[in-house]
Amino acid sequence: MTAGTESEDERATREATDWLIFLEDEPDDPDLRARFADWLSAHPANRKAWAETAQAYD
Repeated sequence: MTAGTESEDERATREATDWLIFLEDEPDDPDLRARFADWLSAHPANRKAWAETAQAYD
């Protein structure tokens, strides 16, 4: 599936997985945290995907 054909939920889940990796690699980076907060609030699907991804990781 290409990026042009993925659903909003699939996009958000893919990005949430990326964020999980980024934040694990650089947990104390304030710029990264700010960009994550922006991403999280940009779309309701992002918050849902983050909650599901973070829970699956725990």
